[in-house]
Amino acid sequence: MMSRVYKIGKSELNDVVMNHPSISLFHAEVFVDPQGNCFYTDLNSPSRTTLNGKKLIEPAILRANDHLELGDGQHFDWEYIFFNRKKPEPEKKIIERPEPPKSTVSKQLLQESPSQSFVKNNLDLILIFGGIILMLFLLGVVA
Repeated sequence: MMSRVYKIGKSELNDVVMNHPSISLFHAEVFVDPQGNCFYTDLNSPSRTTLNGKKLIEPAILRANDHLELGDGQHFDWEYIFFNRKKPEPEKKIIERPEPPKSTVSKQLLQESPSQSFVKNNLDLILIFGGIILMLFLLGVVA
């Protein structure tokens, strides 16, 4: 592997073009040496760069699994771009749901009738109008 400098920014003159308003025309450079070490330098871009959640003030060596964000939180997958390494997918946890307890209540009784769903969906309005009617009734009784 030969050493190489990669230029990153919004300009088409860069090696890696990131078209986002928070990315500078010439935002950063990454130097990759023959051993595969990556040295990242922010080129004093106004919106800067964060490495693992911390703003970069000076050049930094990138290590495996480092999280790099340019500009306004734009993820920069440097391992994939420079080494074609894909980050492993997080393992999906399979959660088995226990079977619901067997009930002696018939399914017909458990189903909601249309009037029950109307009341459930409009309960707040029913309570407001009920309160208004109650207030009007009380005012009528008092007057």
